[in-house]
Amino acid sequence: MGRTERIQVLLECQQKRQLETNARVRGNSVAGEIRRAVGAYLAGVAARELQLLDEGSRRAGEHLADMTVELDRLNGRLDSAFAKLSRRPA
Repeated sequence: MGRTERIQVLLECQQKRQLETNARVRGNSVAGEIRRAVGAYLAGVAARELQLLDEGSRRAGEHLADMTVELDRLNGRLDSAFAKLSRRPA
């Protein structure tokens, strides 16, 4: 992150509560959420596009975790099969 400057922004109470909730869910600070939103706005990215990207990234992470479990299971089966083959007489 580059140099930062302090500014004061007045938000509606509901906006502040939602920012706090979003920050907590994402493991971020409220200031980080605001910087993220401003960065997206300045880049021309719509809020809905960011939400879709977040949801897609989260789903992709879940799928990768599932795939890892399945690959570990398959590797275990292969290791077992190779061990049996190596014990067979030639």
